[in-house]
Amino acid sequence: ALRLLDLVRGGGRLNLEAWGCYLEGAARFHRDELEEGARALEAAAARPHVLQRRVLLDALAASAYCHQRLGRDGRVDSLLDQLERQTRGSEPHLIDVVDSCRARLQLLCGDLASAVAWARSFERDLHPSSILFLLEVPVITQIRVWIESGTRADLAQALDRLDPLRAMVTERHFDGQRNEIETLHAVALAKLGRREEALDIVAPLLERVLSRGQIRPLAEAGPALAELIHALDRRRRGDLSRAQLDHLLGALEAPVGTAEESRGSSGRPAAATVSLLTQRELDVLESVTDRLQDKEIAVHLGISTHTVKDHLKRIYRKLGVSGRREAESKAMSLGLVEGSVERRPHRRG
Repeated sequence: ALRLLDLVRGGGRLNLEAWGCYLEGAARFHRDELEEGARALEAAAARPHVLQRRVLLDALAASAYCHQRLGRDGRVDSLLDQLERQTRGSEPHLIDVVDSCRARLQLLCGDLASAVAWARSFERDLHPSSILFLLEVPVITQIRVWIESGTRADLAQALDRLDPLRAMVTERHFDGQRNEIETLHAVALAKLGRREEALDIVAPLLERVLSRGQIRPLAEAGPALAELIHALDRRRRGDLSRAQLDHLLGALEAPVGTAEESRGSSGRPAAATVSLLTQRELDVLESVTDRLQDKEIAVHLGISTHTVKDHLKRIYRKLGVSGRREAESKAMSLGLVEGSVERRPHRRG
């Protein structure tokens, strides 16, 4: 990708420049280089009139994923708005990319119910051209949601899709997709209690992925894959070092958004609260204790009201409450917010 960019930059070949940026972003995406990946992908998407439409949507969706992992809700909202504008009145298979991206982000944020509702409504025939080297593939996201759901019926559906999909990408040498699909296959088998079969997939997968630095498919699998890695004995580790495994486990077990939230606006140490609420959720919760309404919170934090509502749902679920005042009371009792301190000049009530 970098060689291509060196050849074409400044020569007026905008399509090739856009492709160079996209390919660099894809490579960094697979390496889980979130900051650099988002930068390159958005550089590609900045040329919407020359980049092939499906690839443009892919760049925007993958960039949204990177920013979600970094905890940048406002940037995610902006990218989702761009996706909506680019697919207004488009063919169904392009609209599928936007819906798939939303479901994937919902999973990252813990909104399983919304993601499952999409997965159960999505029906498309599987075709190699819908997969290729792309970063946001609706059928793979659908499988990811079924696995996260964890019911035996959904896991069975996931395996039914994974077997032919794994054969397809292996035959066509879609290596990036193969890593992702084998990761999902291992997690699905483990959730069904077929741990030995899962470990037989994980051991060679780790060696292949880590040797190339392409850890993103593994990192996205989270704690479910971390449990399998912990279960690997010395014989199964092959040539992997302890340091390599520890590095990967750190990526798997880190909460979504910690890269950005560790520099959150409240000044409270993130380590003390991350096990319960993310820093952004704490910012929303503090606004709730200041008796701000959804629109006011959105303006104050620079996010959409839709994102505010999503945060509130997760806050209520994590705190085990059913509304704003219960959330305020519970947060104060846990020491998550300081109810007696006026933090905003427009505090009400």
